[in-house]
Amino acid sequence: MTLLETYPCPKCGKAGLVYEGMLAWRHGPRPPRELARKDLELGAGGDYERENLYHCSECGAQFFEDVEQRGQIHLYEEGNGKYLYDQFTARWQHDDRR
Repeated sequence: MTLLETYPCPKCGKAGLVYEGMLAWRHGPRPPRELARKDLELGAGGDYERENLYHCSECGAQFFEDVEQRGQIHLYEEGNGKYLYDQFTARWQHDDRR
């Protein structure tokens, strides 16, 4: 189980985020989410773009987390901006800027 699987869905608020795996690619367009793998092993020194993919088992919303971005817990929803988790209120805050 990943850390984000323990958080509620940013869209519907229900528990049930499901980790689909990681996408990794060197350059160019992002590959389709069907290529995400849970057992992905990356070679040392590689220059990869990486995203962890999730979906909500309740409402079906699809999210991704930019692995390289550190700091506040966050998820992106395709075409709908970024969600930041506020640990003081225990709620997601929507930010439509990416």
